[in-house]
Amino acid sequence: MPFPLTEEQRKIVDDRGGELLVSAAAGSGKTRVLVERLLDRVAAEGLDIDRFLVITYTKAAAAELRGRIAAAIHAALAQRPGDRHLRRCAALVYKAPICTIDAFCLDLLRQWGHL
Repeated sequence: MPFPLTEEQRKIVDDRGGELLVSAAAGSGKTRVLVERLLDRVAAEGLDIDRFLVITYTKAAAAELRGRIAAAIHAALAQRPGDRHLRRCAALVYKAPICTIDAFCLDLLRQWGHL
């Protein structure tokens, strides 16, 4: 079981204001905070995971992040097996826009470049 979130990390997870910048050293829990923040919006607020745009700098980071988000959703689903919304998000996570900046821009150009 992972360590509980610090008070500062919990504030970031719970923040529902506008723009938010999380800057911290390697190994400080930024990815965990992002996953917890997404899971909180998905599980508590009923939002679909594929409605979020998650951008990273590398393909490896995007793959790791997608894996962690999927694992968190599956763990939540194991605790609430009858939750249809979580079951839906468990399937949607593999199609959600979790990608590099380059991949996002390329997809944007492919879809809307003609405009």
